[in-house]
Amino acid sequence: MGEWVGDERFCIWTSVGLPIGTILAEQYGFRAPFLLFALVALVSFFLVLSVLPQPPIKRSSERLSIRAAVKGYRELLRNRAVVSAGFAYATMLFAVSTFVVFFPTWLEKEIGVSPTATALLFMVGGLANLLFGPQAGSLSDRIGRKPVIVGSCLVSAVLFAVTPFVVFDVFSAYVVFFFTMMLLALRLSPLQALLTTLVPDARRGSLMSLVVAIGQIGGGLGGAIAGVVYSQVGYFGNAILSALAITATGVVILSNLSEPA
Repeated sequence: MGEWVGDERFCIWTSVGLPIGTILAEQYGFRAPFLLFALVALVSFFLVLSVLPQPPIKRSSERLSIRAAVKGYRELLRNRAVVSAGFAYATMLFAVSTFVVFFPTWLEKEIGVSPTATALLFMVGGLANLLFGPQAGSLSDRIGRKPVIVGSCLVSAVLFAVTPFVVFDVFSAYVVFFFTMMLLALRLSPLQALLTTLVPDARRGSLMSLVVAIGQIGGGLGGAIAGVVYSQVGYFGNAILSALAITATGVVILSNLSEPA
């Protein structure tokens, strides 16, 4: 589920899009979701072009090239805080992948949840993001970014670990997934706000690209390992692995990233 990289608004649309895509594919064939995606992408292009403002910040004056990009990323990685931020993103998305990828499979095979109910699961997750995503930024402005992020990570670790023992029907699955996505929303916005303070304005785009790319590697690795663990141990192994990974995220942020003044 690498789609969950990014802020909570993208999570909302992804959560809504998954069941809609499933329904379209069943009704009109597998090409229909791709056509809808192309239409949404076209609308997004024109909205970004015409509505989204360019922030008044100092821009990089370096010539755009592969060599300059590699040089810039290498310089960023000399900063210990940037390395810690990349590791935090990687472990966070590793935890999400190991928890989510086989969660629907486990629900259908072991709990007996229908495919339709499983598809609606992601709409429940989108609702959680919609309700709590906007509150995350305000809460972090009041009490600080690190307390919100670390608290979300630790509560998520407990939730991941107990999931195999508390999910026994559709309703309990919806409740667990709702809280999972709520906690994800609570740490995404504060984490991104925290990251933007690590470098000057002209380097923020490079920083976010680097950190998100590292996070994608973590998410992909988590998905790959999740398959091995699920086949050998079962979903309990996935849940424990996710709990350990998200705990590592909280520890790294708590010990290596500073709260901005």
